[in-house]
Amino acid sequence: MPSSVIQQILNSLWQSGLNNPASPYYLPTLVTKAGFAPHYPAGNWAVGAIPGSIGTTAAGAICAATAPAGQSGIPTAGALPDVQLSNIVINNLQNVSMPAAPVSSGQYGFTITGTLVFTNISISGNFVLSQQCCVTQDQQTCLPNTTSTQTGSGTFTIAIAGQTTATLVTHISAMAPNVLTIVVDSITCSLGGATPQTTVDITSLPPSVRAPWDAVADKALNSPQVSSAMAAAVNAALNAPATRQEIGQHLTALINGHLQSTHQYPFDSSFRSVFS
Repeated sequence: MPSSVIQQILNSLWQSGLNNPASPYYLPTLVTKAGFAPHYPAGNWAVGAIPGSIGTTAAGAICAATAPAGQSGIPTAGALPDVQLSNIVINNLQNVSMPAAPVSSGQYGFTITGTLVFTNISISGNFVLSQQCCVTQDQQTCLPNTTSTQTGSGTFTIAIAGQTTATLVTHISAMAPNVLTIVVDSITCSLGGATPQTTVDITSLPPSVRAPWDAVADKALNSPQVSSAMAAAVNAALNAPATRQEIGQHLTALINGHLQSTHQYPFDSSFRSVFS
């Protein structure tokens, strides 16, 4: 089967469906109907230790702020702040467009690549910020038996101004009369020119002592290291087998619905000779 047939299908789907606000197959409508918008639960993300100067500075600030009254605190040797995120929700994925038709490639054109552009999405959830500290007298060494883990937890919101780009690679795993099955191979999300800005609120501490923790958490969660870790976590969540399977099932149902409603291949008898 010529790849031009596949590209013809994709061009039609993009022009009359995905890129047409009046169509039930308009991309933002599909994303919402599939349950990915306006709020998509994305599980828990283990960001881990915050390296570099931001991590070192944050570690010192936490230990200094949490030392027992009248004493000094420092991080234990090599200890850096650890960030764990939970109950993640990705918001506003319906703010999506596809600037150009998906492109078919590979043998028979069965590999399909599309670029999605999301605008002004946000991510929210809970976080735990932990730091191992000890009491010191010389600002360099820990006194024996004074090691403790200081923990602050709360909520965060990441507003991503600008555009976030995602590349979706799929392939057609089955094509026969009245059958077209889409499998998602990968989803790669890139912040690109987008600017993430994180706001935090430490809810585990009384308001009177939150300020130092909020300042440290704000700086930590806005660090390039955490932004990179979050981008990696987004990609890991999107590429989880269950997520790819779910998206593939939605794509199969929706694309087949569009092709069948417009009497296009493989639902048009005029194309069935290719299977003879």
